[in-house]
Amino acid sequence: MKFAKPLRFTLLSLTCGFLALGLGFQSAGIALTSKQPEIAARLFPLNGLARENIASEKYASSAVLSQEPEAAARSAEMWARLAYLKEPLTPNSLAILALATDQGKARSTVVDLASTLNRRELTLQGLVLQEQVLAENYGGAVGTIDEILRVRPARSGELFPVLLSVFVQEGAVEEFSRVLDGSSPWHKRFVSYAIGQPKALANLVELRSRQSFDDQKLDQTLLRNLVSGGDLEASYALYRRLSGEGSAERSNQVLSWISTFEPFDWSFVDSAEFRAQTSQNSDNLELYIRPGNGGTFAKRTISPPEVPFTISATHEIRPSNLSQDVKLVLTCVGSGEQIMEVPFGEREISHSITRLPSGCSYLELGLHGRAWSGKSALKGEISPLLLATQM
Repeated sequence: MKFAKPLRFTLLSLTCGFLALGLGFQSAGIALTSKQPEIAARLFPLNGLARENIASEKYASSAVLSQEPEAAARSAEMWARLAYLKEPLTPNSLAILALATDQGKARSTVVDLASTLNRRELTLQGLVLQEQVLAENYGGAVGTIDEILRVRPARSGELFPVLLSVFVQEGAVEEFSRVLDGSSPWHKRFVSYAIGQPKALANLVELRSRQSFDDQKLDQTLLRNLVSGGDLEASYALYRRLSGEGSAERSNQVLSWISTFEPFDWSFVDSAEFRAQTSQNSDNLELYIRPGNGGTFAKRTISPPEVPFTISATHEIRPSNLSQDVKLVLTCVGSGEQIMEVPFGEREISHSITRLPSGCSYLELGLHGRAWSGKSALKGEISPLLLATQM
């Protein structure tokens, strides 16, 4: 009995020592899981989180070198699988395993499983997005990108091209109009990005018809790029919407000196020697041309009324005997065919257009002026032009 007590004490001490040592290794392994996962995995082989961190590090380093996510995932697949076996609730490991799996039902199954665990992991979010795009789930794709960019706005550079591929699809605008409500800074940044992509312009026009961008510069850029694409019908329809013009037939048009939405509003020349600008004291246009200068000082594209119609305006150009050096020129947009070139009279200009060439749906209206060397400078004011249909 005396011998049994020391033996029991010794066994108990050894057991406690082994347990303490095991707990020590486990505690050390847990403590080192994030900073030194390989040491943590050796100290505590059941540490699935450490293996997940090893897999993530190997994937990240390989991705930097190869620039191929699938290839990088295959290099880290072994560690990801070990992590999953030890700790099934590791979304990073599942994301890597999904990337290492060929696209298809198997990958979709892994992605679905991982996404039920955690939708915040970046690689996993990218996979979810990829699956949604492949499945033409545009609403889900837009929602996923919204989730990512609200938290990680710096990722817009890599995600905007993906988002654009969704945006240009037929029927996608309805989904985007629900998300792009201005509640996050990335919404306006995406519109700015898409405006520079010709394939996105048609859907941007539809989106703009559903909601305001709350940014006049974006509206101006959209209109300008649409005109550059050559679709004048769609461009003019957008202009009418942006400028607030109604769709009723107009027998008379006053072409005020507004320059908000070029080219359907006016554009003016602006230099020290040759300039045209709106008057601060009236609705007129102020003109100044120093001797030796000249050219087009104001122009805009118009949708003409039914022929015959008259273009008229009054002016106070000085010296009055040189007012004929200011001319009104009308040209067909597209063909470049000149319809008329008429000099200003002493106090006014008025000219009737009785016929337009076939297919001449839009006209460029230009005002030209020149001050000859050795003569006086041209200056004065011109009233808004009036287009009136002749009954």
